[in-house]
Amino acid sequence: MNKAFRNLILLILFVLFILLLSSCAQTPVYLKENYEDYLKAQSDAEVEEADAATDSDNADNLQSPEPGKILDHFNIGLYNGVGVWDLNVLALQNFFTENGLSYTLFDEHDVTSTFLSDHFDLIWFPGGFAAEYRYYIPDLEPIIDFVNQGGYFVGSCAGAYFAADILSWQGQEGKDHDYPLNFFPGRAAGPLVYKLNWGDQALLILNRDIPANSDFETALAAYYFDGPYFDAFPEADYLALAYYETNNRPAVVAGKFGAGKYLLFGPHPEMGGINEQSGDYDPDGGNNAQWSWLLAILYWFGDW
Repeated sequence: MNKAFRNLILLILFVLFILLLSSCAQTPVYLKENYEDYLKAQSDAEVEEADAATDSDNADNLQSPEPGKILDHFNIGLYNGVGVWDLNVLALQNFFTENGLSYTLFDEHDVTSTFLSDHFDLIWFPGGFAAEYRYYIPDLEPIIDFVNQGGYFVGSCAGAYFAADILSWQGQEGKDHDYPLNFFPGRAAGPLVYKLNWGDQALLILNRDIPANSDFETALAAYYFDGPYFDAFPEADYLALAYYETNNRPAVVAGKFGAGKYLLFGPHPEMGGINEQSGDYDPDGGNNAQWSWLLAILYWFGDW
């Protein structure tokens, strides 16, 4: 083989090598098209996965708080106007603070057409004088509207009398009084004359069908300050959470009114017995106050 022919062969081999190297450096057309489809499919899958995660997050945000925690998100309005028992207001304030519940005091002047719904999820009328609640609050319709539109109402003793269709006073010259809120369909009747005196401990028999009662003994003692028992009208739709042992009548009831709910206490689980230092009933959760049970009932009420 002469030198010229050999050089030609080497040149041809070099050109072939360069062409082969170039073709290896590029993705073949048919592979490139498939690869682009693959990349597109991967991109679409990632977008769908991201969208699904976003939808899941949004769904989580739209869900109600976990059971037993709804009350923690409530803004509570505690009535502190004409007619209240000041010591009972203090006991409820202490109870809310101890359990991390958000509350604001309001009075008879604050019960206006939009104030309650603009500020609160739940309103609480404490012990005191139901007649003064009725006559000194200028307009009761905002309270009715608040519950009817989805608000929560809690009444203790006088607040429970206040919320019933009829206040039935069983003392001297006792008689029925038509009351305007009508949340409880029946009579709030009391005091339990000849059975319980002011400041006695009332033995309550807990309704075992109510989940909030399951962690407590069947019988529980709570202080009593002339509060009502509840006598429902025929066919009334409500729940009895506890009964007075002394007459086997409902002592604590709950029900629904429009889109809202009510919870009424005849006795005072938030109050304790006589404090030796102050000489008055204990507003701080001591002396046999039933704060644990009260909190369990309120959590149940919030979730119900």
